[in-house]
Amino acid sequence: MKRYFHNINIGIVLLAMLFVAAACTEQGTEPDTPPVTPPEIEEPVEPESYTIMYFACGGGTLDNGIEIVLRSAELVGCRENIKVTGSVKWTSGRTSNIASGDGGVYRFMLDSDENSELRFEQVGDKEYPLYDPENIADFVAWSKSVAPADNYILILAGHGNGWHPGVGLIATRGTLRDTDTKRYISLGELDEGLALADTHFKMIMFNSCLMSTMEYLTALSDDADYIFAPNHVSILLGSELSFLLTNLGDMEEPGNEAFIAAMENYYADIADLMMLYSEDESSLDIILTDTRRIEAINKAIKRLTDAIVALYEEEAKIGAEAMERKYGGSIATLEASLSQSYNFLTTHLDDEEIAETEYMRQSFTCDLADVATRAAVAIGSPGLVTAANDVIARCWEAQKIYYAQGLWDIEKVSYAITLTNSQRWISYGYDRGGYCETLFDQTTGWSRFLSINTIELRY
Repeated sequence: MKRYFHNINIGIVLLAMLFVAAACTEQGTEPDTPPVTPPEIEEPVEPESYTIMYFACGGGTLDNGIEIVLRSAELVGCRENIKVTGSVKWTSGRTSNIASGDGGVYRFMLDSDENSELRFEQVGDKEYPLYDPENIADFVAWSKSVAPADNYILILAGHGNGWHPGVGLIATRGTLRDTDTKRYISLGELDEGLALADTHFKMIMFNSCLMSTMEYLTALSDDADYIFAPNHVSILLGSELSFLLTNLGDMEEPGNEAFIAAMENYYADIADLMMLYSEDESSLDIILTDTRRIEAINKAIKRLTDAIVALYEEEAKIGAEAMERKYGGSIATLEASLSQSYNFLTTHLDDEEIAETEYMRQSFTCDLADVATRAAVAIGSPGLVTAANDVIARCWEAQKIYYAQGLWDIEKVSYAITLTNSQRWISYGYDRGGYCETLFDQTTGWSRFLSINTIELRY
């Protein structure tokens, strides 16, 4: 009986507690609940700032083209996070609303504020040496002082000719050929100027012919994340700078992925214009290279060079017939195949103003992947075949963006590499021009092959 009444009492107490809880709820008193964490509000990401440094030299029709580039950029205008600095050397005798006819070097800046219109300040006369490394460094330093930014892009616009031997005072050809001083900026001078500038660029862009050479890519790989350059002749379209301003301005996110996406849109715009301007079906290409991949290409080229030179040495010991039996080909087979390598011809150098001598009208650079392919097909040395395949694979890995049109007898181009024979190596002055001192040759030893072969070149 006690247990019965005890259980009743417990039941009454529990029932009372339920009524109290219900009453509290009706009166608006909420039961205990975990605290609610308010959602995090993402702060807006500030766009990265860019300064585009436009370093250009006229000559021939380029004065007109450069003026169109600048005027179109002025019309498009700059976003708040993007500025343009420039240094242009106009050719003497060329007059316009910008150029007086006396030639010389003029600087300008474009931004979204008080410098939204082109205004030029002369900093040098027609004898101003663009090729002086200190003048290259001075332009970069001035640009950074008037337009500091998170990222810098350097554009080199003018007549270009890659790494080729020169004559007289010109040890080598290069980029930004100056009609008034009759000098190029050589690879060594450009490399020294950028070293003095002590600036790492997001991208170095060549609006200049024949500049996507392994010699240039190797030397400049530590100076920029990416290099934009053509293997073939380059056409100055007039919208290069305005397209770049538009696509960089449309970037909504910071970082490399957004930058590559912006450059893909830029390439699409440029490619559309190239198709319109090349009714003569000229061979054209534009390539964006990830400079972090250059070292791997050069290691593969070093192995290719070692394999080729070893075959020359082996044939000298055992003879051509033994090589045929062992590898299915001899050095003669190899050289006959390489003589047909895809060559980046420089048809625009028929202009005597630009071509210092007859032989300079041609480009002695061929497509690297094509050279490797032809070598591997010609002679079946396992070491040579393995090295050639590695060269080809590393080339395609380095190309972040690729466009080409009008190619002949080849599906795709990679990078230009010097291809000459032992006779031209001496008579054209490759050694005198310092080819063996280039970082590319010091890394790969490619000159060991150039200085011993007897290829009958078709150009």
